[in-house]
Amino acid sequence: LPGDDLYPVKMTIEKAQLALAFSADSRANLQVEFASRRLEEMVELAVASHENSPESVALAVERFKSEVTIIKKELQEESGAQDKKELAKAVGRQVEQYSTTIAATSTEISAEVRVEVEEIIAETKEQAVEVIITAHEEVQDEDTERELALALEAEIAQVKLEFGDASVLSVEAALALQAEGNYRRAFQVLKEFVLTQE
Repeated sequence: LPGDDLYPVKMTIEKAQLALAFSADSRANLQVEFASRRLEEMVELAVASHENSPESVALAVERFKSEVTIIKKELQEESGAQDKKELAKAVGRQVEQYSTTIAATSTEISAEVRVEVEEIIAETKEQAVEVIITAHEEVQDEDTERELALALEAEIAQVKLEFGDASVLSVEAALALQAEGNYRRAFQVLKEFVLTQE
């Protein structure tokens, strides 16, 4: 864990693994796995904070934020469409777990840190969806269609949970747009609805 003597060795091994990953898929999975490890470390240290120094918890939080920020930056890069697509898919599969884990540690992590981490996760999720939408618009295949359908389903579930009956019209509009194959607009409808509720 952060603060332990052997932690730098663990980080060096992870960097070597990433450098040796030759396929876009394996690199993407490793990056998401490393972010998951940082999240687990953060939670473990936060839960046992009475035994650990606040500096160790802060270091774990910074490591997680750093891993997710790296993923976000790679999703924003101009080159490597296939690499970005694989990374976006891996992020899409994992991002809900990140959010659930952060929510479960609400008493162990300060509200300020939790909000900051949640914002980074939300921005990364949004960027991942954008990459998949762009890939789907360029080449419509079953793979990107499935990823978008899952991401939209998760987004609709979140909107329904948060806003209940007030979201019915927007959810119906998003589903109609999905049926037409217009995922970009479907996500925009949900985002616009959420913004009007804030």
